[in-house]
Amino acid sequence: MHRFWRGNTHTSKKEKVKQQEYSLILKKSKKILTFSCSPKANSYTKGQFFYFFCLFMKYHLQLLKKYLSATTSPEEIAQKLILKTCEIEEVQTRTIPQTIVIGKIEEVSKHPDADKLNVCQVNCGTHGKFQIICGGTNVAPGLFVATALVGTPFPEAGITITKRAMRGVDSEGMICSKGELGINEDKDTHWIWDLGQDLEITEEDLGIPLSEKFPWLESTTLEVDSKSLTNRPDLTGHFGLAVELNAILPEHEKKFNGITTWMQTFRDTNILEVLSHTEKPLNREIKVSSEAVNTYLALELRGIKIKKSDFFSRLLLLDLGGNPINNWVDFSNLFMNSSGLPIHCFDENKIKGAIVVRDAVEGEKFTDLFGNEHELKSSDLVIADEEKILALAGVIGGLASGITEKTQNIIVELANFDPVIVRKTGTRLGLRTDAELRFEKNIAPAFSLYALLLFLEDLKFYAKDLGNYEIAGIGSYVKAGFNPISKKLIPCPRKELEALIFGQEKELFQEEAEMILRKLGFEVQGEQVATPLWRGPEDLNIKEDLAEEIARIMGYETIAPQALLAEVKAQPFSSSVELLRRVESMMIEQFSYDQVESYPWTSETLIKALGGKPELCYRLQNPLNPEFPFLRDSMLENLLPIAVKNSKFFDQFKIFDIGKVWTKAKEAGSQALDERYAEEHFCEELQLGACRYEKSITSRSEDPLLKVKAIAMQLIKKLGIKGKLSFEKSDFGAFHPKKQAKLILRNGPSPLEIGLLASVHPLTMKQHKLPETAQLCCLTLNLEALKPLINQTQHEQDYETLQDQILWRDLSFVVNANEDFGTIVMTLEKMKEIAAVKVFDLYQGENLGAGKKSISVQIKIKGDGTMTSDAINTVMQNAIKKVEATGAQLRG
Repeated sequence: MHRFWRGNTHTSKKEKVKQQEYSLILKKSKKILTFSCSPKANSYTKGQFFYFFCLFMKYHLQLLKKYLSATTSPEEIAQKLILKTCEIEEVQTRTIPQTIVIGKIEEVSKHPDADKLNVCQVNCGTHGKFQIICGGTNVAPGLFVATALVGTPFPEAGITITKRAMRGVDSEGMICSKGELGINEDKDTHWIWDLGQDLEITEEDLGIPLSEKFPWLESTTLEVDSKSLTNRPDLTGHFGLAVELNAILPEHEKKFNGITTWMQTFRDTNILEVLSHTEKPLNREIKVSSEAVNTYLALELRGIKIKKSDFFSRLLLLDLGGNPINNWVDFSNLFMNSSGLPIHCFDENKIKGAIVVRDAVEGEKFTDLFGNEHELKSSDLVIADEEKILALAGVIGGLASGITEKTQNIIVELANFDPVIVRKTGTRLGLRTDAELRFEKNIAPAFSLYALLLFLEDLKFYAKDLGNYEIAGIGSYVKAGFNPISKKLIPCPRKELEALIFGQEKELFQEEAEMILRKLGFEVQGEQVATPLWRGPEDLNIKEDLAEEIARIMGYETIAPQALLAEVKAQPFSSSVELLRRVESMMIEQFSYDQVESYPWTSETLIKALGGKPELCYRLQNPLNPEFPFLRDSMLENLLPIAVKNSKFFDQFKIFDIGKVWTKAKEAGSQALDERYAEEHFCEELQLGACRYEKSITSRSEDPLLKVKAIAMQLIKKLGIKGKLSFEKSDFGAFHPKKQAKLILRNGPSPLEIGLLASVHPLTMKQHKLPETAQLCCLTLNLEALKPLINQTQHEQDYETLQDQILWRDLSFVVNANEDFGTIVMTLEKMKEIAAVKVFDLYQGENLGAGKKSISVQIKIKGDGTMTSDAINTVMQNAIKKVEATGAQLRG
């Protein structure tokens, strides 16, 4: 059976495991990871591969507890979500050992033999007082600190704290920084963590484990690839995830279930009545002149105080990948992560007159929060006042209306905009913000209004951090013809759904199906159901959508396989598909490679890193990410970063990918592969890319480059391609200068370059912190160039008969130490009597002389059964002469 890595993972055919066992991608599990993120891939470093861009959503279990908590372990939750809802890329945990306790520095003196070290006397309560050597620049008497006692493990760093002497002075523990505890704040400083700045601590707390006093310092986050949420805007927030878990988790595992209360509140509330009967209407008008606005709600809050958020809020935001700014900006970001609805805060005193939501004027200028100026088009949507633009709707706020330390009054915006317009604007301007990523998924307009209830509740939740303020007014706009309290009804014929899912009757199906729908927020009304108001408008429309909802929660594994009874006529594959299937089958079934999938776009950095020329690559007119604006011209541009990432988790692996690459013809007169693009000199090719990684090589005979080379030779042979395959020197800076070669096929009047064989340069390996003993080898094959050769010949059978005369002979040659074995191998491979050449030993010793080495090869002579001893000796003598003609000497 041929399997892809599901999104980012794949399990080899040889592993007999269930789908749910290999689907889970956890940090500790052995599953191939294919994508990572480099948000700053705009500078080029020779030989460096930047990770492919991929955006992630994060769920924080601490934030999830507002709606639902369970006894289920995070790993189990992740596995259930993978099987029923979305792809969990990683479960990230921060655990603070019980041996990290609260201490207090009582004395500080300089180290007698190290200017940058301090000798600290630390009081750890009942544990005693300890002398600890510390390099922190901010240590001072009176500071409360996180103290790691002797025996404390730090798995990420691979160390355990021990009592030891540092330049002659004993140290009995470690004073921790935030970074050493897995907290991503102040990581770039040399400061130890002054607990008193962030936490309420007294002398009575000395010696208490830090995680016992403040259990919320430990955290678990689930990381989700956002592409798996494309049609689920509700899952971009913890509210939507809580609804899913409400249906997925058994009742006895739920410790707290507030999400059912919220679902009932939404059902019982008429939001239009709430808005129309407000006692404090907004003191300014909301003018909407664009059809791209579905709903717009504004709240005025007066008397606020801008300050640094408390540590609880900052830590939540940091764990979610955010960057704390101040208490109100941080609150807006936490609310977005909690609800899934982006909100924006304007400085009320900077708004002149009415709030105007309109289409931009062609050529109009806008300066964003970071001071970057953008030229707008008439297709863009803006939030403005009577004088200026305040924000780019759904994308980013403006500098002219931003919150500062002096802000006292704010306008909070909860709105819903056309997802297509938001996406086009953000993509064109290169502004892929958190808000844009959510709005482009088409948030339900009704939910944008009902989220007001969640917003008001969150004001209470973060009340300590936000301080005192007054809700001075609420104003709203609802697009004509849109009724937020109207419910979308979908037919729900139970018998038809049962037949659609199981193909037969299933015991208690109707009761179980109805329970699932209710837990997901549907209102069951006889043979119809009303969809949840927080689900996307294009998400649920027909009964088949209901069947999917029921089936995924029940579990696809509960559906018994049934044979399909239908007449199916075989359709021949196109030559490209036929070739792709054959190569895939060989790579998986015969060579035991795992298949990955990568996106077809790339960056200028990746192109240059592999020696390519961006000017010969096609630039996308409207790229999904501005940092990746080109179509790839080599499969390695995406495959090598995938391999680099997986090298952090596995000692060895073999991966491949097959896809199209695109380049402009290198010369104006060169022939394009497709006549349709002849004028543009357009080349579209099907290419195989493969990588093999070995963390440690114990002998020369295990060189992975030789094994990858053997794959290339066997592929050519098994595809039935006639001709001689040779390996000629190449010179690409990203690869080892002595371990790279172009693949040349001699099948006709002129040689044909069909690929590349190479080992990644040691400097590049070092940049990515890979072991010095490791090797990462790669291969590309131009399947497009091979396709006509395959069509012209029959498949060559890979077996030997009793009539074949197979002989193996060994030869050793002495060459200069700086020579590689490629010259000898290529020389022997050109002889028609020699079927194969293998290098089995490389040796250097005093008996060979200075600057010399020995290369031993095994050659395979294949005859038709009539070769005599003299003929065999002649072949051997010719082989020796040809090799010696290259400067090598036969070793006696």
